[in-house]
Amino acid sequence: MLILPVSQPVRLLYQKQRITLLMAVVLLCITVYLGQILSCNHALCLSNWYVPDGITLFHALIDSMPGFPWSCVGRRIGVLLVQGLPFRLLGVFGFFALNLLVVVWIVLRHGTSLLFLYPFYLLSLALPSKDLLMLLIILEWSRFLIRGSWGYALMLTFGMYFIRDGDMFISLACMFAILLLRRGFTWRIIALVAMVFSGFLFVYGRELLGHIRVYADYVAYYQTVSWLKASTASDYLIRVIGNMSNLAMRTVFVDDQGGINLLAVGYFISGISMLVAFCLATWSYIRNEERAAVLFGSLLLIVAVSVLSINPLVQPRYLLPYSAAFFMLTTQHFSGEERGGALAVTLVMTALGICLYCVLPIPRPPVPHVYSFSLF
Repeated sequence: MLILPVSQPVRLLYQKQRITLLMAVVLLCITVYLGQILSCNHALCLSNWYVPDGITLFHALIDSMPGFPWSCVGRRIGVLLVQGLPFRLLGVFGFFALNLLVVVWIVLRHGTSLLFLYPFYLLSLALPSKDLLMLLIILEWSRFLIRGSWGYALMLTFGMYFIRDGDMFISLACMFAILLLRRGFTWRIIALVAMVFSGFLFVYGRELLGHIRVYADYVAYYQTVSWLKASTASDYLIRVIGNMSNLAMRTVFVDDQGGINLLAVGYFISGISMLVAFCLATWSYIRNEERAAVLFGSLLLIVAVSVLSINPLVQPRYLLPYSAAFFMLTTQHFSGEERGGALAVTLVMTALGICLYCVLPIPRPPVPHVYSFSLF
């Protein structure tokens, strides 16, 4: 009679449970998608984020070749392909298929806990969203980075530009910070310098880099849609706080027809998780953390929010995958007491923040529209 070692049946049971969880997640994803199709949602609009992006990039490519004789014909063909109904149908259902594969990959490779901490990603699976893909890329990028696989990490970083260009610049800054850490610099000094230098660029960037047309156009555009003028260090700190807390404290749960916006619920829970990550990273900074994985993840998160806050707009959604990577790298290194304390502090801060935002003279976030998919 063959008797298995104790560790082997335990491992088999764990694998069976993981497969069961995977099947449950896939079933949930399909259910959510069917619910999206049968209700008033963005999928019925047959729209795709790549449609406007594709048109813009295609026009820029054609405009860069003014002497090309086929530019006019090429422009017409390109617009027909990009705006055509088959392309939109392929985009909508193609996004769902791609997102479903990404969910399966994340569950098998990183477990289900990240998706439960960040339910926004599950709810956005049925939508033409790039967020799930960016989550997977940044999770893999952070694994390469902590292992010292700089070549693969750099390839993924430049690949981000074609999906979400802002994440490429954030990731490059994080890689530079990790390189300094490998060279023996103190991680708290690196994080502080990243925050101060990003604030300096925020305040004086227009004077120093205004002659660069791309930068000038970028800043001018975002300042036209931002209610807060980008001019002082306090404006920069407000954006840092906003990027860390907006999803937890300023999410609008009711749509324009009086219904509950499920995506907003996912936002809120994901925002709470992200705020817990920042509390843990701040705690690590205060106590001068020495555990390698914890200081690595904390440094990534602090540099990410520092660089993102240079943008005149507050866009906390860009930080979600970095905070998920923080949990992936550090969860098993924090004690239950530390995690519980961070969650308690987060809940108190969220309650106070919601009350504070209600009385401050700050414009309210946009109300979600049933037939549109807008993220802020």
